[in-house]
Amino acid sequence: MIRQVVVAAGGKGTRLGALAQKYGNKSLVPIRGLPVLSYTIEWLKEVGIREIIVAVNYVHEYRKIEKLFGDDPRIKMVHGKRRTSSAQCLPPLRRILDLRFLFVYGHAPAPPGHLRNLLSVAEDGIVVSLYPTTTQGEMRKPARLSGRIVTLEESGPLFVEPPHVLTLEFARLLQKTGSWGASFRKYQGRILGVRAQHPPEFHYKRDFMAFQRFMVEFLRKKK
Repeated sequence: MIRQVVVAAGGKGTRLGALAQKYGNKSLVPIRGLPVLSYTIEWLKEVGIREIIVAVNYVHEYRKIEKLFGDDPRIKMVHGKRRTSSAQCLPPLRRILDLRFLFVYGHAPAPPGHLRNLLSVAEDGIVVSLYPTTTQGEMRKPARLSGRIVTLEESGPLFVEPPHVLTLEFARLLQKTGSWGASFRKYQGRILGVRAQHPPEFHYKRDFMAFQRFMVEFLRKKK
């Protein structure tokens, strides 16, 4: 059973323009009055995750997030001030990681149904989320899905983006390569995939607006 998650919540979101200037961190941009990170954490708890490691880069944002969630005993805050990409988030945490754990972006809350689907196939190998679109630009990771098996390709109809079920072995690969794409390609185990029904993470205001529309409608139906 997967009990642990690493939430990467370090992005300042400078490409969001005025939203970045106002909130300073993509995970703190609000939807319906609550920071996006609140939904991420709430839905992780809803599917039974017991230990939530929130990785933050900058001291100012660390203090903001600690103020919001620091009293929750299930949440552990870690400061990764030297990290410049999400691929550098996991290697420094190797000593506290479980053999298998979830990895998510703080600013991209995955609905509980998708998280449950990921956890339900986390028998061996790693499990990735697959989207029909991507916001990653040149860093996109195209893939194909045959049954549950993912094949990474130069081009493909789907794209690999978090949330993922990863392993300690994969964290060690990230330490060597410093790249998500290179680590996925070097990984020797099976890569399983689950199609996502929600938008991927956001970088630009147009991405955020699409995600905001999805969230508002999803929350309305969830009541």
